Amino acid sequence: MKIGILTFHRSQNYGALLQAKGLQDYARELGYNVSFVDYWPEYHEEMYKPFSWNKFRRYRWRGKLKYLTQLLFTYSRLKKRRLKTKEYIKNFLTVSGEKSFDVVLYGSDQIWRKQHQPTYDWFNPVYWGEGEVETENRIAYAASMGQIEIDTPADRQFVFDHLKLYKAISIREKDLIERLEQDYGVRYKMVCDPVFLLTKEQWLRHVEKKYQPPYKYILYYRLQAIKETDRMVEELVKKTGLKVIEMRSYMPYFHYGSRYRLTADAQEFISLIQGAEYVVTSAFHGIAMSIIFEKQFFFTSQRHQANRVESLFTMLGLEDRFADGYQNSINLDNPIDYVSVKKRLEPFADSSRQWLRKQLEDAESNH
Repeated sequence: MKIGILTFHRSQNYGALLQAKGLQDYARELGYNVSFVDYWPEYHEEMYKPFSWNKFRRYRWRGKLKYLTQLLFTYSRLKKRRLKTKEYIKNFLTVSGEKSFDVVLYGSDQIWRKQHQPTYDWFNPVYWGEGEVETENRIAYAASMGQIEIDTPADRQFVFDHLKLYKAISIREKDLIERLEQDYGVRYKMVCDPVFLLTKEQWLRHVEKKYQPPYKYILYYRLQAIKETDRMVEELVKKTGLKVIEMRSYMPYFHYGSRYRLTADAQEFISLIQGAEYVVTSAFHGIAMSIIFEKQFFFTSQRHQANRVESLFTMLGLEDRFADGYQNSINLDNPIDYVSVKKRLEPFADSSRQWLRKQLEDAESNH
């Protein structure tokens, strides 16, 4: 049976690529022919271009000057990270130009979010099951919306109409499940993010020791610019005496030296997590991979952007790992008990695997 996956598979975002690999590899483990639907809208491509003419012409003259100045200091590294991401996709994700599949899996990641881009501002119907591919079986696995924006009658009608396009739906976040139940009277299955479909041992095979420095370190993945989190990292340095390896989702102007890994791909990202003594991050998949590799970590983020992490923490009993970015606290006397975490995570991951396996088996039997 031929399966297509429709998600953000070309994103220059570590989490997007890792969840894509997790879903691809697990479906292949079940014996299916799996590839990614090569849908990548122009507004997404614009997000990651080292230079975007559309962005540039929107600015006033001061904005144009700032944009060009930033480009001067970051272009070479942005281009390098872009090329390394493309190489990662080529090596680890199978992308297909085909348009017809027996099953299309929609998700995971925030494919259902409302887009707010200069050239596109609303839900993208392709990620909700319209057009682009031909299939009799649409299955949403761990679909997510991020910040829930079902605000207007048009929004509610759009979501209602498109939920009906799926043979089966599962959701990643508790708050979205509750909202859809409230609005439409249907309670969907909650499942784990696709990175948890693979075991620790499977992810360890994706780790490359060459990316890890020859000393103990703290990995700091700075997804959001929260100054209080910077101070939290420095507090951790003082308490442990460890060096810091820092990664960022965006490219800063004047940050060079052995501390920074700013052009890394997704394989280097998880390799650095696996080798770290501690991880500090505001990124969901930074936390997810830390849990898989059983790392001591601290999470910090603005609360309104942390719903998916809070869902995960509540399920795994890790609420104390949420260090509010405005009230920092590093407590090294309370390490994460991974025996307890695994007792909660493994049944959840197994239930998610069973749900997806059953949906695919049902689709195959009806094929």
